Amino acid sequence: MDGQKKITYEKIYLWSLTLVIFFQTLLPKTVPVFILIVFFTVSFGAVKGYLKWQVNSINVLFVAFYLSYLIGTFYTKDPGLAKIYLENKASFFIFPVLFSFKPDFQFSLRLPAIGFISSVLLVSLYGLFKMTNCMSTGSIVDCLPSFSSIHHPSYFSAYILVSIVICLYGYHQRWKGFGLIAVIIYSVYGLFITLLSFSLAGILFLAIVTGWYIWFWMKKKYGWKITVSITAVLLSGLIFFVSFSGFREDFKYTSRSISSYIDSPEAFLKNGNRYLIGNEVRLILWTVTGMIIAEHPLGVGTGNTDIYITEKLQSYGLYDLASYKYNPHNQFLQTFLEVGIVGFVIMFLIILVALRQAIYSKNWLLLVIVMSLVFNSLFESMLQRQSGIVFYAFWICWLYTYSQQRSFSLALNNKSNE
Repeated sequence: MDGQKKITYEKIYLWSLTLVIFFQTLLPKTVPVFILIVFFTVSFGAVKGYLKWQVNSINVLFVAFYLSYLIGTFYTKDPGLAKIYLENKASFFIFPVLFSFKPDFQFSLRLPAIGFISSVLLVSLYGLFKMTNCMSTGSIVDCLPSFSSIHHPSYFSAYILVSIVICLYGYHQRWKGFGLIAVIIYSVYGLFITLLSFSLAGILFLAIVTGWYIWFWMKKKYGWKITVSITAVLLSGLIFFVSFSGFREDFKYTSRSISSYIDSPEAFLKNGNRYLIGNEVRLILWTVTGMIIAEHPLGVGTGNTDIYITEKLQSYGLYDLASYKYNPHNQFLQTFLEVGIVGFVIMFLIILVALRQAIYSKNWLLLVIVMSLVFNSLFESMLQRQSGIVFYAFWICWLYTYSQQRSFSLALNNKSNE
């Protein structure tokens, strides 16, 4: 009887995690309800002895990361906003604590994988519906923002990529329902909706991951010589395409801006009102953020980034840009600016420790998710919205924790027909 109860609990536990994954993507505002379900499920499992308390490095680091924001509320200029920030970042505390209770049973990733892929598919179909509705009265360019109406494009493009990687992983593990044809169809669809998400960072990272996957596949199938030859041809074609397409002018304009910036960052800022393209805006934001960090190495306080950036932009006469209340558009700078060198070091350690574990355990899904955070954080403040906070905290803590378990490692490495 006890054995049957444990099997029932294992199913409930896995379903509770799957529901968090599913609704965090589909209906993000409802996710606290499902986190609460996980809390009760974990509490019951801990009392019954199905889960054992075991702290690990990544969970400790995430809790420390949250505490750095808590300390930042002590010297904030806006306690009300700081409180909201602290509530939004609660996942940095909740998930590490919940995943410190580890099961001693083996399970497959198939159910959570189906949940996540299904939610991404439903969100994308809803986006296509909204976009086509909009196109009945407007142009496709005007209607593209309608596609990413639930999540910001940078976050949704990260979801799409992870769902493709999970799909490929399921194919290699020979999961039921993850046949070659189904995986190819979904991957092609994923490429298409990534383009519609209109996130340059997302498209670039997808291209990098796709290129990496194809490279290793070709190397394994055809050997080094043919792989290098094909790569050279493809790169030549890409250079030719860029040189003789509309992207050529964009690259020239960007390169001129970067050259002007390198010559004199101060002059670049003073003439900043003439810069309206995203890349140039980011250069300005990164520069003023760096200046503020130099003045406040311990941080300006939780929720205070907008105040300080606005003041600094106005000091250079960039009133139009200041009116948008932009964040730094770089999570590394955002963290350093907000909670100082301590918070920045903790974030860096989270990435480093997670990458080390991913490579050591050959957990390629964890590797892609961490690299997605790193790459996208260069261009966006990925841990400022719930779409990024919940997504990355959940997946990194969960995959790291269970990749340490021998039973879970076997589940990752052995082929399964579940």
